[in-house]
Amino acid sequence: MKKLWTAAAGVAAIGMLVAGCSDPGGGEPGNANTGAGAWPAQTANLSGTTLTIWAAQNSNTIPNQVVTAFEKATGAQIKVVTIPDPYEQGVQTKVATGDKPDLAFWQPTPSMLAALNAKTNLQPLTGAPWLTAFQPKLRDITGTLGDTRYAALVTSPAVEGVYYNKEVFAKAGITKTPTNWTEFLQVARKIKAVVTRRQVGRGQVFTPDDVELRDSS
Repeated sequence: MKKLWTAAAGVAAIGMLVAGCSDPGGGEPGNANTGAGAWPAQTANLSGTTLTIWAAQNSNTIPNQVVTAFEKATGAQIKVVTIPDPYEQGVQTKVATGDKPDLAFWQPTPSMLAALNAKTNLQPLTGAPWLTAFQPKLRDITGTLGDTRYAALVTSPAVEGVYYNKEVFAKAGITKTPTNWTEFLQVARKIKAVVTRRQVGRGQVFTPDDVELRDSS
């Protein structure tokens, strides 16, 4: 199953978030390493193999197209299992008890990868040949913990609007809105230094993984 899982990763689970329990380079499940390993061809014959993908109630149809294509190309069967809400809590509970899928959808931020104890439970994508097909700026915005990649996008990432309070920006000495993630964090830190959380919104303002500024007026 170790070799077969990685073949699926190339096509069936470029996945918003790829999670797994085996390593293409060898070793026992749960003991992931960061070596390049051996990545079988994306169209390797996997007849008789069934792979499981966990998905949330609002994402269980996202992999349909790639699942159909992968099954046709390899002869494998892909089973999409819907985990009831709250999805993240359910997945973490299952993984903690040793119940792991071959692949799963997951938030690709460092904190959420760490929440699954990525070094122990997730398959590193080191050396995966299909990663080069991604547009670099899109590929590299997410999916890594430290220097190791554990996840890759399978669909367009969601984009949230950001509201800001002009008075709060003025108080913090901010004269222009940020245009990239580095500037975004710099602005958040300036605001944190001079403004209370109550003044800028709901309180999740300064976490590096999920930053939203909301107008309090």
